[in-house]
Amino acid sequence: MRKKRLFIGSFINTDTLKNEYSKVRKELGNSIKGKWTPFENLHITYKFLGNIEVDRISSIKNAINKYLNKNIECNFEVKGIGAFPSIYTPKVVFLRVNDKSGVLEDIYYYIQSRLKNLGFEEDKKKFIPHITIKRPKEVNVKKFYKKVKLFEDKIFVQISKIEINLIESILSPNGARYKKI
Repeated sequence: MRKKRLFIGSFINTDTLKNEYSKVRKELGNSIKGKWTPFENLHITYKFLGNIEVDRISSIKNAINKYLNKNIECNFEVKGIGAFPSIYTPKVVFLRVNDKSGVLEDIYYYIQSRLKNLGFEEDKKKFIPHITIKRPKEVNVKKFYKKVKLFEDKIFVQISKIEINLIESILSPNGARYKKI
């Protein structure tokens, strides 16, 4: 059976964010080594599904139909930079998402409950909306910390509408390419 690597997410790629992301990349520069997420791939993930048999795709789409491919009113800002598990030991570097309206969390819990009915496991970790920008290979922690502090209160962009998509992640040696399904 043919499979596709899938996740449910929202692309966040406004012109304003494009300009700000360019500044972030330049400023963080050599404090962290690794590959940057291409601008067109910037997104918020609600649920990573993994390698899914193609014949299950329509049932997944039906389960989340309330939100799928629709423009949803929201109110959040992309503000500051963070890292998982911490700024001092960054494995994932991200742009923070401040969800004032709570809409992203509502969407997340809706998707979790609907997919649980299809046999998907609920995520164990607390939902922290974010936009991954880099998975560092090497970090100069002191330099990185100072650079991150520069952006602590920086609002990169305000978002008032998002679209929820089922997205295929096509892996290659050049990195992932994302395609809406």
